Amino acid sequence: MSRHPESYKQLSTNSANPRAALDLRRISEVEKDLNKLPMTYIPKNKIASAAGKIKTGDIICFVSAVDGLDIAHVGIAIVTDGKAGFVHASQKEGKVVIDSRTIEEYVKPRSNLSGIKVVRPL
Repeated sequence: MSRHPESYKQLSTNSANPRAALDLRRISEVEKDLNKLPMTYIPKNKIASAAGKIKTGDIICFVSAVDGLDIAHVGIAIVTDGKAGFVHASQKEGKVVIDSRTIEEYVKPRSNLSGIKVVRPL
């Protein structure tokens, strides 16, 4: 976020938020701390072998291959008949949808995605 504040209206220098500069500094500090931690994820070529461990309700973070962007998109897993699919806010359709593709089918052809990160709520 701190590398591209213009992409976030609340952080823009033209923002109505009088604390935008302070917020941006705080975000930058948090990012520096987070960047010291390893980024673990399942590479796209290993999604098929890991798909059987995904459970309905898991948060699926689509890992970006774009420098400076860790997560490109997020969905919630839905496992049906042993296949891991997902529900997400589709930019193309302009609404929340249950995607017809599996997670692997969604990620595999996209050059801007390098894999997935699975987060299981407690």
